[in-house]
Amino acid sequence: MEFLIATVACKPPAVPFRIGASVARYLDDLAYEYKGKERAILLELSKAIWRQVFQFAKFKTAPKQQALEFLETFTQTLLADYDLKAGIDLVAAHPAPGKHRIPRVRRSVNIGINLGPRSRRLSSDLTERIYVAYWALRINRVHAASGLVSETLNRYKITVRFAPRGWYLVSL
Repeated sequence: MEFLIATVACKPPAVPFRIGASVARYLDDLAYEYKGKERAILLELSKAIWRQVFQFAKFKTAPKQQALEFLETFTQTLLADYDLKAGIDLVAAHPAPGKHRIPRVRRSVNIGINLGPRSRRLSSDLTERIYVAYWALRINRVHAASGLVSETLNRYKITVRFAPRGWYLVSL
């Protein structure tokens, strides 16, 4: 029961591009005022936020020609350590990619679950967890299964209500 209920995964809120990028830059700038472990912590946090912004924030993908011009412009400076000729050849030879699709995921403290295109309606995986817990207890002939599930939810202060279509999360 604790395994199922202790870390409920929820959809993270949308990451706004400007806010996420500016927070990553703030942490990056702040990191250079520290040395050692503190600097490493802030730089790693900045990179993690930037990865989330890059993956989940809504912004337009550059057109193919703009990407090629950018690569050509920075070949001898920012990108000098990379195999730019191969990269430019790959970009030039391939048609432009389709529209960027933001992945739909749920996350908890220690897990990430990809929902896929058909599960948009779920804001958390609590319904699934309650279902699994209840039926695992019932299959093992544990009496008062719903009471045990309810006790566990109360222990972790997870408020739920039962609706005609199933349980839903009220608050964490």
